[in-house]
Amino acid sequence: MARGWESKAVEAQMEEARDGFRKGKAANGTAAGEISRERRSLLLARTRILNEMHTTANDRYKDLLGTSLAAINEQLSSLK
Repeated sequence: MARGWESKAVEAQMEEARDGFRKGKAANGTAAGEISRERRSLLLARTRILNEMHTTANDRYKDLLGTSLAAINEQLSSLK
């Protein structure tokens, strides 16, 4: 059951990243392109961290990943 939920969350993130890529590609100017690239990079890092959090058994590493995830989420919210 948990696996299905994880896949849907990752699928939603990938769709969001694709939508952002399309919007970024259509945007004019270097500033908009830079923000779009930064957002895509953060989304990919977020997806990687979430996957690692679900696969690791080390509690200290999970705490570190949680801190990293919070920082990435904060950066993503500041880009919007």
